[in-house]
Amino acid sequence: MIHQHEATTDRLIGIIATIKLERKSGQLRVRRGEGLISEEGLITFRQGQITQASVGRRSGADALNWLSTWGKTRYLFTSLAPDEGTTTGPLSQPASPEDSAVDRVAPVVEVNTDKLKWEQVHEPRNDTPRAIMKLHEATERMERAGLSRSHRRLFLLIDGNRSLDELALLLGKKLDEVRGMLHDLEWLGMIEVVHAP
Repeated sequence: MIHQHEATTDRLIGIIATIKLERKSGQLRVRRGEGLISEEGLITFRQGQITQASVGRRSGADALNWLSTWGKTRYLFTSLAPDEGTTTGPLSQPASPEDSAVDRVAPVVEVNTDKLKWEQVHEPRNDTPRAIMKLHEATERMERAGLSRSHRRLFLLIDGNRSLDELALLLGKKLDEVRGMLHDLEWLGMIEVVHAP
């Protein structure tokens, strides 16, 4: 694996979601741990759709589900032109509703060597998120996904009326950070974002 331009994230799920929203084509190489306890994985995207995933002996949806639980991860995204790369179709959907959240994603990333760049064109500031899952179910899902306490606070503040700007103010966080957290919650099927006209 090439290490020159690797970046690091605390939540691999956010990187996956971001690439899907940008409808990128390419390969996301990921690794975590060192020495005997290291793991490496590969996810192939074609216009934002995941066409292949593998990590260790896992492949397909099983590998993608495993990779989605990763926290601190080093990654490298290599772009391909839309007509290059694999011709395999999207991964078949897992049976459970929780796993099927993987392909409902709409997040974003333009990886320039080792930095994420969020494009606000896709996310107007007056978008309003609303919860589509009961609190106890959402809490369990956030715990399984390893999301932060801030994600839980954000979910509790989502009432269908508060905009992204208001949520950022209430949490005392930057817009881009809250936007990323909303993407995580949307990716996991707990909220939906109503886009203003």
